[in-house]
Amino acid sequence: MTFNHPSEGKHTVLITGAAGGIGRATVNLFAESGWRVIGVDRAVYGEAFPADGLFVQADISQPEQLDTIFAQAHAFSPSLDALVNNASSFFPTPLGEIADAQWEDLIGTNLKAPLFLAQAATSELRRNHGAIVNIVDIHADRPMHGHLLYSVAKAGLAALTRALAVELAASRWSGPIQITLVGFDDGLTALAPDRVSVVGTLAEALPALGARAGLGEESLAATGAGGVLTGRSRGRHPQPWVPHYVISAVPPSPQEREQLLALARTGHAAAAGYVSPERAPAERAEPTAEAGPDPVVARAQEIAETLGDGAGAAVAGGSGGSAPSGEGDAQ
Repeated sequence: MTFNHPSEGKHTVLITGAAGGIGRATVNLFAESGWRVIGVDRAVYGEAFPADGLFVQADISQPEQLDTIFAQAHAFSPSLDALVNNASSFFPTPLGEIADAQWEDLIGTNLKAPLFLAQAATSELRRNHGAIVNIVDIHADRPMHGHLLYSVAKAGLAALTRALAVELAASRWSGPIQITLVGFDDGLTALAPDRVSVVGTLAEALPALGARAGLGEESLAATGAGGVLTGRSRGRHPQPWVPHYVISAVPPSPQEREQLLALARTGHAAAAGYVSPERAPAERAEPTAEAGPDPVVARAQEIAETLGDGAGAAVAGGSGGSAPSGEGDAQ
């Protein structure tokens, strides 16, 4: 399913299990915060659903109904920025009395549907730097007596959340890697102006990097480090947290080295890496008209390529857009 970016800048969230309890409260919270809300539930919501929202009565445990949900969502909203997997079946299934229909209901609602909803929404959420929220409870870790299938389903959803974090982080959900080049030609920024910046000295780069690290620390404190799974931290920091590398043509001084190491240690899932080419300008001969490419620039490009596809694209000819090349489009 492909959405388009909204013209008026209003964010959209899709919430399952929207008709009662936590789901209804979540609908109200997003609506009061100015979001466009799409609610899904197999129960009737009633007349109190936000007037500018969309309520879809559907059973997410039935795979064929997922396409219907996203078709209606796409027709209603030009964009999708968040998915809240809140829907949950809950009833006892003591061992020795479990039926196949109970398995299909509890596993389908609590585990299968969140997976396929996330899969259907991932492309758009990646484009918009969106978020997926999965609702689990204590019984994921502490099974409830007489509720075997419910406990298994919630444990599965907790594992699914961690697995999605790994999958989405590996596909650069957090956004393109940022690179600061120190002591290189300013013209290199033209390769990817949204990803690459050039400064003359490390002293010029350190204040901005320190301020950025401070925002990350503040955001992690507000959000809770345990909730940051993919290196993205919302909290008070409005932008996704992305890896940031410094590539310097000149080795840092001992004091600058300590500052860089201190910055690299900030955060938990969010961190920064710093790299310096092995050869400094003073160690190489002056280039001549017959000389090949500048060895320092070549070395920087080589190092950048080893940092991953995102960094390689940034220095060696990135897409120039906010989304990594080839991902087409969220997180």
